[in-house]
Amino acid sequence: MNVTDVNLHEPDPLFFKNLLNLSSSSNVKVFNNDILQVPKCITATKKLDSMLEYIEKKEWEHDCIYQLIASLNNQDFLRYILRNFSHQNGILALGRPIMYLLITPATYQKLIAGPHEPWNLYKPLAVLFQIIFHIELLSKVDRRSFVPWPTPYKKTESKGNLSEDSLYLIRIEGKKHLYQKLGKENIERVNTLQKFVTHVIGRKKQRIIPTIE
Repeated sequence: MNVTDVNLHEPDPLFFKNLLNLSSSSNVKVFNNDILQVPKCITATKKLDSMLEYIEKKEWEHDCIYQLIASLNNQDFLRYILRNFSHQNGILALGRPIMYLLITPATYQKLIAGPHEPWNLYKPLAVLFQIIFHIELLSKVDRRSFVPWPTPYKKTESKGNLSEDSLYLIRIEGKKHLYQKLGKENIERVNTLQKFVTHVIGRKKQRIIPTIE
């Protein structure tokens, strides 16, 4: 994909002021806001639509029309994307995306976990993300390249051998033929899939049929 326009979203006033120097180029625009904070807003969908109004909406089956690059310090934005999938709105309603995300090793494990992983890893987040997206690990980046620096932590059994000294750069791309089986027009089917995964996956001691009933 050829990148023709670059749109930078920076909430910090100091960094925003410095980035304005880049906007002298005709294909670079800088906005003083934070897309990653949208999930915390009551009117999240409307707010995001106004932030990303420069993106021309396309059908999911078309080529990827935008690339999002961001660093995440928690899973809020990832869960927001899943809500977009269920309700057919927000960032996923604009078209099929490619995202380059910097995430913690622990978050990466939760995205790629399979059915044979421990119950605290293989959860609806992993199942739904693997249904919607192709996930690829590109590289590891020194955590100290980002501010604020992480605070020291005590190694716990749950973290195992995971190192928080690095962030993982991953590439996720929406699966082109996702809606051929689900039926994008049948939003109830999409909602049913998410509800099924949410209520069944991760509850290994529950029987599926009584849970559904």
